[in-house]
Amino acid sequence: MTSACDAAVYILENWPEGTGPKTTTAKAILLKCLAGECSAAVARVAFVEAAREAGIYIETTPRPPPTGKLGPSWGKRKPARSRMT
Repeated sequence: MTSACDAAVYILENWPEGTGPKTTTAKAILLKCLAGECSAAVARVAFVEAAREAGIYIETTPRPPPTGKLGPSWGKRKPARSRMT
């Protein structure tokens, strides 16, 4: 899954029958997310919880820990453009 749309299609079309209340909640949240009424992060959490409830394994990739270092372009200014009149 790479988007809330993918998750909504999967939960509405391919989800196992006889699931519980977390699935019902996840369906509602995913549809709200597609309508722009909630964030993708909330929809993701709801989808993962519904998958756990349904016994579907989901591999979640945790974010790497912060290194405390800023990127190479952090704080650098772009050179000023010369103006031609």
